[in-house]
Amino acid sequence: MSVSARSNSKTHRGDLVFPMANGVFGVAAGTLMLLSGWATVRSLLVVGCGLALLVSTCMLAARYELVIRPATICYAAVSLTCLIVGVVYLTRAANDLPRLLPGYDADSDQWLVLPGLLSLTISLVLVPITRATIGVTS
Repeated sequence: MSVSARSNSKTHRGDLVFPMANGVFGVAAGTLMLLSGWATVRSLLVVGCGLALLVSTCMLAARYELVIRPATICYAAVSLTCLIVGVVYLTRAANDLPRLLPGYDADSDQWLVLPGLLSLTISLVLVPITRATIGVTS
């Protein structure tokens, strides 16, 4: 089973200006939020949504066709989860970690760098694997 996303042949490039502008605004606003001290997760969510708008708009403009397989969704979910866990490990001390993550200790101020780097490495290794399972035709 595969999911096919094909752009409408009647889509004009002028129709893509608004989503493109929203994507640029999302990336800029999320970056400013992050730099001004807002919550990291919210800021990165705004940046991620802006990037998703930019990428999807560019793909619509180029008239690409994607074939996404179930394995692609699985790899992407694991990669994104590892990325989030890695960021949490690298930005919080052991006493501030969520309780479901290994390494939580209410009495420790230690930073758990090794699990964070390991999680980020797994995420980065899965990105090309995820990309290889996506079928792209123009």
